Amino acid sequence: MAATLIAFACLSQHMSDLVISLVYIIYITGMGISIGAIMTNALASLKPGFSAQGNAFLNTIQQFAGAIGISLTSAIVALSQVQYGAKGPRPTAIDIQRALFLAII
Repeated sequence: MAATLIAFACLSQHMSDLVISLVYIIYITGMGISIGAIMTNALASLKPGFSAQGNAFLNTIQQFAGAIGISLTSAIVALSQVQYGAKGPRPTAIDIQRALFLAII
């Protein structure tokens, strides 16, 4: 996942649509594998009676983290577009690149 985020952040403006799609598929595959393993490991450490509560907690945290990530990404794009004073594909691509660097961190 980290390698694909770095590839997106550094090279996305020079990638074709097909390459972007393939890198994104690799990223999402890594995310699916890691989240499944993390949730399974976390739930295995709980007593059996707390599995439902643990599952609900992990799903809530996942939704919350996703909402924060989308909000931060949107704020970065909006603030950068205000800074450039223009909207369009080039400033938006630069803004998305900045948001990807935040995701890497």
